[in-house]
Amino acid sequence: MITYEQFIQNRYTYDWQPSRLLPVLLGQEPLRDHRCLWTYLSLPLENLSEQQAYSILEEVWLSWYQWWHPRFPNI
Repeated sequence: MITYEQFIQNRYTYDWQPSRLLPVLLGQEPLRDHRCLWTYLSLPLENLSEQQAYSILEEVWLSWYQWWHPRFPNI
């Protein structure tokens, strides 16, 4: 699970990229990116080892991400 502090740190990491400086100064992009896709995946461990559950969740996440990536709204 991600904490609020981790979320904010990630946000600052991606909001303050040098490659975004010019588009922000030209008014082409906002300074802060308020988009967020919060995803919570869980799986009961009944009859599964932690490694098996992790592998399943990782596979589901990759599929979910690949579906969302082209559909995520632009800044």
